[in-house]
Amino acid sequence: MKFIKFSAFFCVFFVAFNSNSQDFHFSQFYNSPLTLNPSLTGNIKQDFRVGLIHREQWKSINSSFVTSAMFADVNFYQNPFRFDMWGFGLVAINDEIGDGLFNNQQVGVSLSGMKYLDQLKRHKISVGLQPSYVTKGLNTNSLVFDNQINNNFQVDKSIASGEQLNANRFSFYNLNVGLSWDFFLNQKLSLFTGYSAGNVLRPKQNILINTQTALTVRHTFNSGIAYTINPKWSIMPNLLMMYQSKATELNVGLHGAYTFNPDKTNPTSVYMGTWFRTRDAFIAMTGLKWGHYQLAFSYDMTVSNLRDVRNMESIDQRNFVGAWEVSFLYVGFLKRALPSQTTVPCKYF
Repeated sequence: MKFIKFSAFFCVFFVAFNSNSQDFHFSQFYNSPLTLNPSLTGNIKQDFRVGLIHREQWKSINSSFVTSAMFADVNFYQNPFRFDMWGFGLVAINDEIGDGLFNNQQVGVSLSGMKYLDQLKRHKISVGLQPSYVTKGLNTNSLVFDNQINNNFQVDKSIASGEQLNANRFSFYNLNVGLSWDFFLNQKLSLFTGYSAGNVLRPKQNILINTQTALTVRHTFNSGIAYTINPKWSIMPNLLMMYQSKATELNVGLHGAYTFNPDKTNPTSVYMGTWFRTRDAFIAMTGLKWGHYQLAFSYDMTVSNLRDVRNMESIDQRNFVGAWEVSFLYVGFLKRALPSQTTVPCKYF
């Protein structure tokens, strides 16, 4: 089991650093706006939002990915630089690879400015930036290298590994930027789209001595439609495209909502949806919204060749080679006078 664990980790680790480091992702990208696009900071019809999301992937093959994010944002209506609304937020991310063998932690500040493009306030454009401080670490105490296998084929950690590893932890500054556009067509239909670029500073990381690898820019495009069929039923098709280091990801799907009590101040709704991440997984989601609270759960059913790992003798056949996510959001209003503006349906449930 240990050798499988180490091998699985090194495969992931090798791919990550030789493709200039792939970033984490969430299947519930629509419920993690500050990790999706900094221009979405404060871009809600309420005054503030607090949320968290947690993901566990590939737990059954002893090389799990565990990613968690917490965020909070607020909007305000001062008018510097002729913006109609500003957003401010904080986001913290913890990403672990290989049962904690490699750790990635980020703390960032999100800023956005929003501007209506017409007098009817139907078109809104938002720009955002997100500076962050990143710390990464490699737990070398949990690793066994080939030099540390003695003549009796036993692990001997007293033997030097022979690897030119740098310090276990290193840090750097990073920056993400984003742009988004909302179009409120009428009371039933609205459209939204956005683009963000991550790692625009191209920071360098150095796991190996005398070797530095620059993070490549992560390009993210998301778009969707919010359509209200009647006061109780609504649907929202959307998509996400990501590109980084010649690796691509495409998520396409939709979710539908049924509202039990169409009360604008305290609605209760149930959500169900499905997405397909090409060449990777089917994603099923269900969620509940009551008042200002929202809870959602999703599961990724792997359809790639990775599912063949379950045929290995050491893998528990009762486990699935997939991932699950849970997210929680709370939105609310502050004690302040609300400005006169068009209410645009929230694009995250």
